[in-house]
Amino acid sequence: SLLATTDQMSLEAAISWIAEHQEDADIDAPIQFIDLAKQRKELTTEEKQAKVAELKRRIDEKKAQRAAQAKKDDVAREIARRNMGKDMASAREEYDAIQTRLVREKQAREKAEAKRERERLLKQIELDKAERRARKLAAATSLDAPERVSTTDVAAPSPGKPAATPEMQMQTSIDRLSQYRVGNDGLTALKTLLVYVTNVLDKPTELDKYGKINSANPAFKKRVGSFIGGLSFLRAIGFEKDLDGDLFVLHEPNEPRLRDAKLRLQKAIDAFPQ
Repeated sequence: SLLATTDQMSLEAAISWIAEHQEDADIDAPIQFIDLAKQRKELTTEEKQAKVAELKRRIDEKKAQRAAQAKKDDVAREIARRNMGKDMASAREEYDAIQTRLVREKQAREKAEAKRERERLLKQIELDKAERRARKLAAATSLDAPERVSTTDVAAPSPGKPAATPEMQMQTSIDRLSQYRVGNDGLTALKTLLVYVTNVLDKPTELDKYGKINSANPAFKKRVGSFIGGLSFLRAIGFEKDLDGDLFVLHEPNEPRLRDAKLRLQKAIDAFPQ
């Protein structure tokens, strides 16, 4: 109520007024309230229009500020998008460069391996030619002698040197067959010999069927007979060539030797480069 008396002054002013007028005679008289609403000045048309214009100006200013901020945000997003695109393009280029390098390294390795294999094959071909010439020479000098293992398939004993055992002959033959890597020819020969040995071991009572091998058979020649080490392996496990034909016959199977041969063949097959 004191605020009304002091014409809406501050609290400090009201307290000061009380202190100054507490001795007045009418200090306890009823307070006369003033209707402030009646004291408000009615706005003119021009003032109303000015206020509306000011309000519209503020609204337009806020819209302009929001539009400017949205434009800045769009620019920032576009910059971020372009930077991301650049990062992705850079990462893609780096990935492509790594892939290209790996492909070239692989091609270089394959080329080097192919070169080494060609050189090995040429050496093997020369060795084969030399051994064939040796066999032909031996056959020409002993036409009446029974067929025997060539000096290259099973080494002949030299003076003062013990003869090669069947086990040594088997391993030598396997080692030579394992050298035929082109087209996996050596692997095919080893697997074919393993089938022969397994059949004899599993069916010892059917030697008429599994104890005879026709060396003139085209399939046998392609798989075993045309490779150095194939026939000498058969001889090492007990097969003997029929003097009247092309059959290799196993008359008396040696089971321990055959089982040893099977183990050696399986080991060579497992170790064959794929």
